[in-house]
Amino acid sequence: MHLGMLKKRIGISILDCNFGNLEEELGELKRNGVTNIHLDVMDTTFVKNITFGPCIINRILEHDFVFDVHMMVESPLDIIMQIDLERVSLVTIHSEVCDKAGVAEYLRKRNVLFGIALNPETQVDDAEMRSADFILIMSVKPGFGGQKFQEECLAKVEEVRRYGKMVGIDGGIEMSNIGRITGADYAVVGSGYFRSGDRKKFLRDITDKFLCGSCSG
Repeated sequence: MHLGMLKKRIGISILDCNFGNLEEELGELKRNGVTNIHLDVMDTTFVKNITFGPCIINRILEHDFVFDVHMMVESPLDIIMQIDLERVSLVTIHSEVCDKAGVAEYLRKRNVLFGIALNPETQVDDAEMRSADFILIMSVKPGFGGQKFQEECLAKVEEVRRYGKMVGIDGGIEMSNIGRITGADYAVVGSGYFRSGDRKKFLRDITDKFLCGSCSG
């Protein structure tokens, strides 16, 4: 896999989709022109929420999208080893997790990019910047969708940029603020998409605004 599959893309987090009708939701995402899907994996330990395990993840991975997996769990490698990584472009774990080196080695042996996520209160660390392929800046507290965007997190974008790393932003991104994340390569959008009245138009408009902001920024 290569970083170009994430460059200047909107990744749709399915955290707020209708899991009781998941196949139809995924079909609609494809019909609406979604290319990238962001899978949030939670275990009730690292964050106080739970989403889905390896069996559901692998069913989702059967669909034709570019997938990145965001592991909000204490022991990511236990889950990663059960995932069909041939369908995954990037796996991101949190800075606070132990054995980041072991996870990175496992992923790279399987041609999967290794990312590190920074919570709003987490500072940029030199060693982590050098070890990761991708940095995901959390603009909300991880664990739940629908939170308000924390604009102060944008200061980290330029810090990460100095290391020459591709950077994504995740949390609270809506039409009203996406134009301000001009330095990011990848933007994760969740509740804003699923709660919009016209999802296809929302995706088209927010993508255009993201690309226009990036060009002018």
